Parts: sequence; C-alpha cells; structure tokens
Amino acid sequence: MPTDMKILDIQSKRLIYVMLLKPIWLYGYSLWGSASISQIKRIQTFQNRALRIITGAPRYIRNETLHSDLDLAKIETVLHSSYTRLCATLSTHSNSLINQIPRNLPPSQPGRRLKRKRHTDLLML
Repeated sequence: MPTDMKILDIQSKRLIYVMLLKPIWLYGYSLWGSASISQIKRIQTFQNRALRIITGAPRYIRNETLHSDLDLAKIETVLHSSYTRLCATLSTHSNSLINQIPRNLPPSQPGRRLKRKRHTDLLML
C-alpha cells in the first residue's frame, strides 16, 4: 500500500469510496434487476475488497462487520432501494407517458423455465 493512503483517516477513505467508486458500479442501476446472481456477486466482491483496502482489515474479519462499521449497505440492498426510488419517481412524474412506465410490466410467464430475472424482480425483494 502506498504511504500516501496511510495518511488519510478511515472516514476520508470512506468518503472517497462513496464519492468516486460507488457511482461507477451504481451507474445504470435500473438495468441491474435483470443481472444474474453471479454478476451481482462480482460487484459485491469488488465492494468487499474496496472496504478491506480502506480499513486495512485482515481476511478473518467478516464482511458484515466491515459494512456495519463503515455504515455502508450491501449491493442488493442498494440496488433494491434505488430501483424502488426510481419507480416512485417515475410514477409521480408530470409527463403521462413517463408516469405509465412502472405500470407497464412485461407479460407474466407462469412457468419461467430459466432463472433469468427481470428488472421488476427488484421490487419484490
């Protein structure tokens, strides 16, 4: 680790994560509902590694402890809350066409053979 990173305190490192790294993976969150579980796990792994680097925590410290100590939510929680907020914003929009987007769900398929997810699955968590 470079010596410059050791100078910053934990709160400054957390702020760098929240301001610079989090927007990168959060970009396009409205499409993350159709992402596979393995893709979401990749982003979760990235977040866990970033938090370990920020805190300098050894491997035996649990990820849940890092998240609670730094007051950061897990990826699935962030995606769920962001998508719910997006749907609420769209449903109260003044434009009638945009207002109808959350209500125009794709037709239901009673027996989906594949485990492919849809973006609306984030609303049902």
